[in-house]
Amino acid sequence: MYHIGYVKLAEINEEKYIHSIEKECSVEKIDQNISAQQLEKIDGLIIFIENDETICATSEIILKIKERSNTLIWIVAQKMNTISKVVFLQLGADGNFDDEQSLDIFRLTMINALKRKRIDQQELSSTKDEETTSFTLDNRNQVMKIAGKPTTPLTNLEYRTIQVLADNIGNTVTYAEIYEAVWHKKYTDEKYKIANVMFHIRGKIEEDTSNPIYIKTVRSRGYLLCKT
Repeated sequence: MYHIGYVKLAEINEEKYIHSIEKECSVEKIDQNISAQQLEKIDGLIIFIENDETICATSEIILKIKERSNTLIWIVAQKMNTISKVVFLQLGADGNFDDEQSLDIFRLTMINALKRKRIDQQELSSTKDEETTSFTLDNRNQVMKIAGKPTTPLTNLEYRTIQVLADNIGNTVTYAEIYEAVWHKKYTDEKYKIANVMFHIRGKIEEDTSNPIYIKTVRSRGYLLCKT
């Protein structure tokens, strides 16, 4: 079920359009001064206009929405000339409809766009998951599992060190933060101890320790565990 909002800028028979998509969508009326919170809750927005006289108000709404989100937008009018249609599309609208198109065309165009958007969002989410789970840490067995590679056993010290980096994946962890989290002592420039542990970890997980792809050294600051 998709959540669609609509803005009504003029008196128009919007009921027939709303009724045509009710099986796939929940529809609610929204004030034309749409808030960011409202945009987050909807999958798309229909703007009902009477004719080309509302082109300025319609254009303003499209621009405001596109500045804040990628919400799908459709314009519906009783009559709409070609110039208005082109203007709305150039501003970012995803479709224009008037009485010349059937309700089936209106419904199918909307639903197809909504389906594509949802698939794109799912693929993006899946890609992000893959980026952050190309390796896993097994706390019970103190091993690191890297996709496509044999399981890597780690010493207790090595495991606790890589865990600190994994908890901050994609971000630099300073020498002090690593030392105090792993050794539970105040850091007083024990950089050599940390470097020694990193040397052994890299020897186990990196194919080329001179050009590491998992654990990067951030000069004068600390280390960073990459997402891939």
